[in-house]
Amino acid sequence: MFSLTATTLLTTLLTLASASPLASLTPRQTYQLAVDYNSAPGMSPAEWSGPVLVPIAMLTTFPGAPISASALRIDNETDSGLVLKDIECRAYRDTAGVETGSAPFTLAQEALLSTNLASVSSVLCYVTESD
Repeated sequence: MFSLTATTLLTTLLTLASASPLASLTPRQTYQLAVDYNSAPGMSPAEWSGPVLVPIAMLTTFPGAPISASALRIDNETDSGLVLKDIECRAYRDTAGVETGSAPFTLAQEALLSTNLASVSSVLCYVTESD
């Protein structure tokens, strides 16, 4: 009797699991934008490098981190399906996102890091509320 009940229960659970709508979901769309960095000292003519693709709400390490930069900006040619004016980013000196490396920067306002080169390792971009 017990084995019949356990077998019936197991069969029912497996049937429900295979019919679950979660099994048929497609992967979640990831939104990302491009961030450029100025690799020249702040008083020199700008030498913009990048773009570095940054997924929204995901701390992203710069390739070859740390990088040396005097400024960071959101690349206005990003074709992401996002309203870029509603995005804000912040750079960090470390890859864990603990040591702040810049003030928040937006499409309208780049982050000026230093008149010399500063080391940054990661960046986090997120959606802010529209006015």
